[in-house]
Amino acid sequence: MRSIDHFLSYFVLGPSFSTNFQSLVEIGLSEYRELVREGCLACAGAVFHARSKKSGFDNINFERSAVGLRKLRRGNVTKRDTGAFLALGLTLATFDLITSGTSAHMITRFTLSLINLSHPSIWMDPCMQSEPLCLIFMDTVECLLRRQIPVIRYRVRDPYLVDRLIGLCSPLLPIMYDVCWLAYESRSRSSLLQQLSPNLFDDLNELVASWRPRPSPDLLSKFSSQEVTCMLTQARVLRMAVSLVLHRLKYPFGVEDRMATRLSTDILSECAICSSIVGEADKLPQTLFPWMMAAIEVTSPEKRLMLLGMELPKSREILSVPTAKMKESIRFVWDIRDAGYATSLFDILEQAPIYVVPL
Repeated sequence: MRSIDHFLSYFVLGPSFSTNFQSLVEIGLSEYRELVREGCLACAGAVFHARSKKSGFDNINFERSAVGLRKLRRGNVTKRDTGAFLALGLTLATFDLITSGTSAHMITRFTLSLINLSHPSIWMDPCMQSEPLCLIFMDTVECLLRRQIPVIRYRVRDPYLVDRLIGLCSPLLPIMYDVCWLAYESRSRSSLLQQLSPNLFDDLNELVASWRPRPSPDLLSKFSSQEVTCMLTQARVLRMAVSLVLHRLKYPFGVEDRMATRLSTDILSECAICSSIVGEADKLPQTLFPWMMAAIEVTSPEKRLMLLGMELPKSREILSVPTAKMKESIRFVWDIRDAGYATSLFDILEQAPIYVVPL
């Protein structure tokens, strides 16, 4: 594998996405060099350092990231440079995700709030869609676990869209946003929740359970059968993970555990089958949020030990730092659950060590 292909593989679901992603990177570097330079250098440095399996990260890359953050904070975004700030924010969030995972969500939310995503030009250009979609997905997944409201509610324009990171799942994003809103209102015990619909939990649960991806007729001609299998698996496990979030919003540990266990088992089984198909048997899946939700529900000591021992696949090897923090948070939840408290998962996560889901 060429060095550039190896680098690109960390940020896509499969090799068929690499050419378009490489073009996106090259456009950003040529058109927005002055704005994105430090962020790109910091991110590239972190990637190569993480790939080498060395401990710690070079100070020079943290200094470059700091310069990039200053540019982002002081940015005066215009229609012309919207793409530049999207690229900068995504690059800086990725750097933080690789090196610590402590500020990636904050950077993601700031970038989304900075950009006027209602402008049609962002969505008309296929090259520009990937960056806001990635940021929206990152924000939405984090908000699901933190009972926060995402900055952007994604509006589906193309139900057949295939994205380098979230595959066929973009039409699920608005539903995930609504689950986040429900979680936020439930946490604050808002009277608005009851006014809108006393059955909102059940209505949303039915909507999630009935959601299916809509592959375009030419999907198999554009992507390998292996890539299509992975994208369909990603869609199924993400849908089940959102169902599991809804279930645990309604029921604390110790209540209606059977349904949670079934969803957990199905997610882990789907992930294992897909990993085996792509030649990464017994490895963690590419998309880790569903795996995290499923792992939290496991009660068998032997299976827990097996899950914690699972390593990242080659395509996600640069995410060892946030993955370790994710596993630490899972252990934290297990410890409190094992103490016998009928506690809300999301109350426990609020007390957990700082974590970020390594997408």
